[in-house]
Amino acid sequence: MRALVMTIAMTTALAASAAGQQSVKDHIDAMKHLRLGQENLRAEKWDLAEREFRAHLGPDAHGLRANHIKIRTGRCRNSWVKNCVAIGLSSGFVEPLESTGIFFIQHGIEELVNHFPGAVPDAGTVASYNRVVGDCIDGVRDFLILHYRASDRADNEFWQATKRVEVSAELEDRLELWKRRLPNARNINPRFHGFESYSYSVMLLGLNYRPASSLPALEHIGPEKALLAFRALREKAQRLVSTLPSQLEYLTHVRSQTGTPRTDAALPRAQRF
Repeated sequence: MRALVMTIAMTTALAASAAGQQSVKDHIDAMKHLRLGQENLRAEKWDLAEREFRAHLGPDAHGLRANHIKIRTGRCRNSWVKNCVAIGLSSGFVEPLESTGIFFIQHGIEELVNHFPGAVPDAGTVASYNRVVGDCIDGVRDFLILHYRASDRADNEFWQATKRVEVSAELEDRLELWKRRLPNARNINPRFHGFESYSYSVMLLGLNYRPASSLPALEHIGPEKALLAFRALREKAQRLVSTLPSQLEYLTHVRSQTGTPRTDAALPRAQRF
């Protein structure tokens, strides 16, 4: 039997923490606290998250020492000061729920190239860089807050507290709007922060935060074109599933191109590349 390749990261919301599934469990990261905006949400006892995480992992946690990691969130007011520019974690950090650490590094470098100065940095260029980088980190922060604020879970003190977190007026307005229509390119945060409207839609729908009804305009449009579009999507998905190689086959093919010997040389679909 071929070994399975983990292709996605799984995160499970527990009562007082979040459990991330990893391919190699050589340590346990028990979340002590989660900071959302200006408010700290803490488990009643710091060891509650560890006990819960161990129970979630089961036998995999036996004999392992928990590594409690303190998370300090926030960002620099100005990432560029005089001749020094903070990039990545030195510029800002939010909890790693969406794995944005590398994205912040890339974004900071790209914007530094876009704002690269002459012999002497001018104030306008520096201010523009600081505004763009700050807006990006703040946008990611608000997107992360939605994972908790928009959740329908309220079965304990921790999740009840997430509903009381103070958010920006803009985000509050959007939350009200998204009760009546799905997020789209016109009503999400317009400042670049790495997440498109479809990211908001799938996340909110997964949390059961959905519009109470469909858009009124849809009542005046027949379903024929929509059904044809859905049928085309379904047929395309079936065609791709039947013709494309599995990820294991793809990775085996890529490995073969580097000259590394393959353990499974007879992969017929991999030859389609």
